[in-house]
Amino acid sequence: MALRVALAVLMLLGVAGFVGGQGAVGYDPEIGTVSDGVVNDVQVTVSADRRYVQINFFSGMAIIIDIDDFVVITD
Repeated sequence: MALRVALAVLMLLGVAGFVGGQGAVGYDPEIGTVSDGVVNDVQVTVSADRRYVQINFFSGMAIIIDIDDFVVITD
C-alpha cells in the first residue's frame, strides 16, 4: 500500500500539432499533474502473519519554479 500527500496542480504539459487528411490541422494536448509544496510518500508493508509492519516514509519539497507560456496560432 502506498499513499502520497501533495498539492497536485493540473497543467498543460505540451501540445503536439498534426495535419490530417485534406489539410485539416489538429492538436493533441498533453495534460498532467505536477506536485507543488510538501510531498509526503508513505509505503506500508505488513507481514503475512500480521505481526510486523514496515513503514517507509519520504518527505520532500516540490516547487514549481517557472511556467513557460506559449501561443498556438490557428487559422
